[in-house]
Amino acid sequence: MTPEQLVLEWVSRFNTADIDGLAEMTCIVENIFEESEWAILEWSDPNGLRGCGFFHVKDSQIIFQRGYFDQLSFFRLQGISVPENYLGD
Repeated sequence: MTPEQLVLEWVSRFNTADIDGLAEMTCIVENIFEESEWAILEWSDPNGLRGCGFFHVKDSQIIFQRGYFDQLSFFRLQGISVPENYLGD
């Protein structure tokens, strides 16, 4: 599988997972970029949260994944209070 194909499979599996702690999150693919053994996924969810993931793929397996998202927006969407010192002094 190419890195892009593998990331699309990851999204599919993520979206069909039924794990209580996952909170029924849905990943909507905005863009996928592929270069050599790497794929970058830009995503959103139905509530407007946005983020990106970086995937290093070797032999059709994800060997490294790192993701970034707007944590403050996530807190607000989930109704989680933001600590006073969260944004710094």
